[in-house]
Amino acid sequence: MSDNTERIRKEITILFNTTPQVRITVRQNRPKLELTDLPVQIVGVYENLFRVKDLTAPYPKYYTFSYADVWTGAVKVRR
Repeated sequence: MSDNTERIRKEITILFNTTPQVRITVRQNRPKLELTDLPVQIVGVYENLFRVKDLTAPYPKYYTFSYADVWTGAVKVRR
């Protein structure tokens, strides 16, 4: 794993352990996904990816992103 990806993994792990409710903004072409300032909860942090749960959906809805998505700017995470 590159240094940037490892740094992002550590930052998301810290968020997961301290304040798992964050907001994300996503712009992806494949699969087509566009989310703007969506409140989510980080529910899993793994070696190559992390998983979040949409807090606004009336049913359990999950998204999975790689740390590279954050590094390239396709996914933005903020507290």
